[in-house]
Amino acid sequence: MSTNITDEYLRKIIRTLKKSASKHRNDTRPGKRRFGVYRYLRDVYELYLDLRSRRIAKKSTRRIAKLFKLSIQRKSHPIRILIEASAGPEDSRQKSRWTQALRYALGWQQPAKRLKWFFQVNGGIAGSARKYAVNKKAARQKNGGSQKNIIHREPGLGENSKTNQLAVRNQLSTTPWSAAMGQKQNLHALPKETLSMYARDLRAQYPNQTIRNTTVIDSAIREWSRFGYIELVDCRREIPAEIPGVLVRRLKRVRRHPIWIMGRQFPDDPMDMFDQMRPSMKGDKVVWRHHPSRRKPTWHNRDHRTIAAPVP
Repeated sequence: MSTNITDEYLRKIIRTLKKSASKHRNDTRPGKRRFGVYRYLRDVYELYLDLRSRRIAKKSTRRIAKLFKLSIQRKSHPIRILIEASAGPEDSRQKSRWTQALRYALGWQQPAKRLKWFFQVNGGIAGSARKYAVNKKAARQKNGGSQKNIIHREPGLGENSKTNQLAVRNQLSTTPWSAAMGQKQNLHALPKETLSMYARDLRAQYPNQTIRNTTVIDSAIREWSRFGYIELVDCRREIPAEIPGVLVRRLKRVRRHPIWIMGRQFPDDPMDMFDQMRPSMKGDKVVWRHHPSRRKPTWHNRDHRTIAAPVP
């Protein structure tokens, strides 16, 4: 598809979004206005994904801001610009909430057709926006890690150097699982949020039991690492070339190490984890059942990078 964009094309897509906002937000029938926002946001999200897939999202939205003379911040996200140009006289806080909710769905790599379901399982639009804000705040607090930090991976998944295996094994041996139970594990935001959703589902299934997030996380780390869904890395060692660059850039900003990140078997769509690993309660313990997928994940092979030799 051509990446050429014209002013007429940009005006046309904004007119389409304005019609969607007017149709779904101005319906006065009971419940229609409240839930009509899902359809409008789905149209915004679908348009953004289309522009992003053609690599013209930022360029297009900047031109939209100039065409419609929008008063926005210089670093505004393209989704916010699309909302500003089409939503009409909505409260600025509401627009910010919509933007955060859509960016949270984008972080989970959700398709547009699953957007309504995604919001429903995450506490609605407000709940999704709140989770995005919490994750962003946590990322800012962790920012500032040394650029010389180095990574190594958990043993047992193959393709690891003996130095890496010994280093992680020594770290784990000093903190056995029995001693680590109940302590706060250091996880990447994606598996951490996935396990939080697991914990909420278990509390709904077993309302008479006290199920803490730490209990679910501790049990999951044992099983998920065994099947390669997560792996332990430490930025104080060496950087294996097989770790995707997008993870390396984030790990360099992490202060606490080691940290659990997504492993090679973590699915391309994070929601597929709920089909592949299914928990249940046996007494006060969380028991996991593994249902492997026939389709192999490909996300780990998409973004490799060349890494210079570590400085001695």
